[in-house]
Amino acid sequence: MSLRGTRAADAPGRYLDSVTRPGWGLAGGKTRSMVGVDARAEVRPGAPRLAIIRWAALVTGAVLAANALTQAIRGLMTVRSGMPIDFVAFADASRLLVEGSRCLYCSAPQHAVESAYLGVPRPAFVAFLNPPIVAVVLVPLAELPRTVGLGLFLVLSTLALGAAGWLLVARLGCPVWPTVLAVLSLPAAITLYKGQWDGLLLLALVAALVLLERRPVLAGLLLSALAIKVQAVWLVPVVLVALGRWRVLAGMAVGAAVLIGSDIAMLGPHWLDWPHAMFQTTSDQATWNIGLASIPAYLGGNGAGLLASAALGIAAVPAIFGLRGRLRSDPSLAVAAAVCISLLLGPHTLPYDLLLVAPALALAGRRLPLASAAAALLLSVAYLVGALPSALFNLDAYVPALALTAAVVLVVIVRRPWGPSAGLVPSS
Repeated sequence: MSLRGTRAADAPGRYLDSVTRPGWGLAGGKTRSMVGVDARAEVRPGAPRLAIIRWAALVTGAVLAANALTQAIRGLMTVRSGMPIDFVAFADASRLLVEGSRCLYCSAPQHAVESAYLGVPRPAFVAFLNPPIVAVVLVPLAELPRTVGLGLFLVLSTLALGAAGWLLVARLGCPVWPTVLAVLSLPAAITLYKGQWDGLLLLALVAALVLLERRPVLAGLLLSALAIKVQAVWLVPVVLVALGRWRVLAGMAVGAAVLIGSDIAMLGPHWLDWPHAMFQTTSDQATWNIGLASIPAYLGGNGAGLLASAALGIAAVPAIFGLRGRLRSDPSLAVAAAVCISLLLGPHTLPYDLLLVAPALALAGRRLPLASAAAALLLSVAYLVGALPSALFNLDAYVPALALTAAVVLVVIVRRPWGPSAGLVPSS
């Protein structure tokens, strides 16, 4: 006999309510038949309140979707006017690669290529900080006119957002509105304005969660794609070890080997330029971080922020292993939570990275839909006041918002599993 980390009842929300199904929204919304009870009569007294909640959720979802579209158009107009965004840095690296250069992270070549790409001389440039394989992937779009290339990239990113949201609801059983509020939160939409990778990485993360049980090696390969943003994935291997998910970990190791091998193959003697550039930027911009390490960074400088992030990461390891029993009861939430905690404790988390918190919030919404939706809304509120300092250590409002998001996810993890028989079940 062995204990396997599965619940006897895996269907989300089965024990939450005998009348409503949380998968339909924040307050249910679809009735079930009950023995000797007219379910419709039971919910009729609250129908007006439920209708208000539904309309409020629909209006909020429509506003968030309109904001995402607006941010995408804003990014296109910015590039069309000759101003750089993050996508331009990716395209610069691709064009350098096509020209035969191996100096993807050198300032002078990047500056020259960016000015040529935008059609106007620029006094400064946006630095390329991703692994070299990213430049290879983007070559087809980088060779197109800049607005066309960016437009196609934004279409792919938008489709990825929609696909990720659908997978969360249809395949992982997440409630609709917490998922919508998280995937389309105001800071998450910045990824479209910046032309960042987060939309595509979100789809890779959610697909990995879907495949975690059936195709663990493939799930690990998909998780390794998040190494494009190391700050989002650095604690995931620790959680996988605690879960005993060795095949997923092996898939991640293969993906990491591909990243490093491609780095060496393409850049030759410059293969260390990527980690050096990434570490240098992280060191110089620790005070830009929206995670917990930004507090010591603000008080004591960039070095204090890096040390705090390292200390928090080390302290998280025994906590993760201490919770491994709970984590094993819901592996998909455990991996999504690892991404969330990585961003909270990391040294270089920026607002658009909050899109990668969406799976953790959506999965937490299976047990705490209202708290999950409230945390997702708070991320959007933090965006609205993000330019204003908060009362706590003069920090942006993103810091407490992200901390509360992680708190909601952790509360779900440490709570008792659903139902009287939802604990670990023996299997031979």
